[in-house]
Amino acid sequence: MFSDKVEPGNFEIFAITSNGEVWCHTVQMTNGDIKQIDEALQLNKDGPQVGSNTQDRFVVFSDGKIVVITENGEVWAHALIEA
Repeated sequence: MFSDKVEPGNFEIFAITSNGEVWCHTVQMTNGDIKQIDEALQLNKDGPQVGSNTQDRFVVFSDGKIVVITENGEVWAHALIEA
């Protein structure tokens, strides 16, 4: 998943592990070239696990939130970015 809620020209890459940990790398760009990829930061160290339940089917990123959609259509949103 990707976010553009960082400094102009940079972006974030999110990874969710099978046990529900959410990690983020900030990618710093200049003129379209990658200049640096920052170390991973675990975003939910003290919060809930994300997308790791057996009934969780889809995980998407929308408007600063990770959204989990279950097999029976329930939708759970996890805020990552202050609006």
